[in-house]
Amino acid sequence: MSFTAAEAVPAETWDFRPHVDAHGTIPEPPDEELKQFQRGLLELSDDVRAERKARGDDTEVALTEQYDLSEKQWARATDLVVALCAGSPTREQIEGLPGRVQTAFLQHVIGLYGPEVSSGVTAS
Repeated sequence: MSFTAAEAVPAETWDFRPHVDAHGTIPEPPDEELKQFQRGLLELSDDVRAERKARGDDTEVALTEQYDLSEKQWARATDLVVALCAGSPTREQIEGLPGRVQTAFLQHVIGLYGPEVSSGVTAS
């Protein structure tokens, strides 16, 4: 039995073509940046849950569904992903994607690196 890091944790590549002429690899995040990303997602999920509860809405909400989040909350989710990706891709490249493709990319990154979010808010 052997261990090969590249096989155990493959590089996370992305390709935004044909929507945006850009492709690359998300750099492996340092542990502290990964923890900051996960804490940020948990804080965002708490905020979303509290806002919905204040409105009397206790339905489950997905952090990565743009229509479930306010504009400010969607921007926070995007900020977290941009910071984690460390410029590969850039904010401009992500924001250049059509809405559904942008949502799919955020779902993908949050699903890979995010904590499991419970109590009425899901990570995907």
